[in-house]
Amino acid sequence: MIKKYFWLIPLLLVFFIYGVSVGTYRMFPFQQIKHAKDILDRTFEMELSAENISGSTQSTILQRLLIKKVKIGDQIGSGGGISNSGSILFLITNKGSIQAFDIDKFREFNVESKDVPLNLEELFNSGIFTNDDVELIWYRVNGVYSEQVDSTTYRLFVSHNGFDSTENCITHNISSTDLKLTDLTVNQVSNWNTIFTAEPCIDPNPEHYLSSHPYEGSVSGGTIIEFNENQLLVTIGEYMRHGLNNAEAYSMDPAIPYGKMVVVDKKSGDWSIYSTGHRNPAGLFIDESGTIWSTENGPLGGDELNIIKPGTNYGWPLVSLGVWYVPTYRLTGGRDYGRHTGYQKPVFSWPNSIAPAALLRIQGDKFRYWSGDLIVGTRANQSLRRLRLDDSLRVIYDERIDLGHRVRDLTALPDESIAIFTDDGYLIFIDDGGSSFHQMGPNEHQRLRKLENYDRFQVTSNRE
Repeated sequence: MIKKYFWLIPLLLVFFIYGVSVGTYRMFPFQQIKHAKDILDRTFEMELSAENISGSTQSTILQRLLIKKVKIGDQIGSGGGISNSGSILFLITNKGSIQAFDIDKFREFNVESKDVPLNLEELFNSGIFTNDDVELIWYRVNGVYSEQVDSTTYRLFVSHNGFDSTENCITHNISSTDLKLTDLTVNQVSNWNTIFTAEPCIDPNPEHYLSSHPYEGSVSGGTIIEFNENQLLVTIGEYMRHGLNNAEAYSMDPAIPYGKMVVVDKKSGDWSIYSTGHRNPAGLFIDESGTIWSTENGPLGGDELNIIKPGTNYGWPLVSLGVWYVPTYRLTGGRDYGRHTGYQKPVFSWPNSIAPAALLRIQGDKFRYWSGDLIVGTRANQSLRRLRLDDSLRVIYDERIDLGHRVRDLTALPDESIAIFTDDGYLIFIDDGGSSFHQMGPNEHQRLRKLENYDRFQVTSNRE
């Protein structure tokens, strides 16, 4: 019996020696087996991430993301915004209440401050809502920018609506206030000062309009960023004053700020037009090279990414790569559908309307596989979009990264991680989890554990 199978011994010995040689000298098929193992490891890891996307990791094409979602409040989104100065993160809700967080010490301050002056009482007393002219969700805070004045004092600039009870109309304003921080409390140390009010005041019940409601505050713009030490750069939408169906047309009028990018003096409120021909510019970011990037909500199929240049006309409402929602109406320029002839063209456009919101550019050491890319938050698409740029700033590709939330605002924190404010009242913190094609190391695991500290911000009761 033994003699019958004796010939197998040298054969097994050959296989043993070959197996040792493969592992020691990396002979064929060592690389092929290792490659197959890596694929299985990554696939298994991605499947685990997909099952627990809300609290741990999510793999994209190149970059693994470490994600923490924290419920901050109910009925505070669909407006408002976030801004950070150093380690202090300010959140302004849609109806103007202030929240403040120390992101280094993972604690929330008790804020003693009056709400942003939206003049809600005057609006309610006007009786406008009884006519279904105004959707309250669109009467709101539209943007916020914060800056540090001294070691404990911070200044907020807020873009918001207001109500003029004398003219019975809705205003678009920028107001500022100073806040002083102690160990656990933020106290307002100056009254709200409205430094800018756009004119004309918006009639909530115009004779001619083409929109779902006579007042369309959803097309308001309102993003604020610092332009220089003394000035702000602000987006102002055209509030559906587009010229269709005999409606007023604002974006091309050089005498008014609607449908424009405007530069506003921080103290005096004096303003000048920087660019024109905009519909609803929602995102605004100046990168390290000084390039001004903006996202804009166009009509159906006309959402845009633009590079903003002074004195440039971007064409709305005469041209767009999109079309009006009701095909019987054509843009007032009378040009062919889906063209942008005669005016500054967008860098990129989304034919499937995504409602782009805030954006930033990856410029630091974190997220190194995304270095130089633009990150765009979206509302209708409930995602982040990562745009890879070439040396000429042309978009090479657009990657969708699912969040499951409408992004209202986002900002880069001092450690280069990303904070996102959503319409359903979440703060989402995203940190660098390394590459998607390698396993997580000690640094990534440490960052993931650090994100758990944001649970201290978790809402314990509903906030308005």
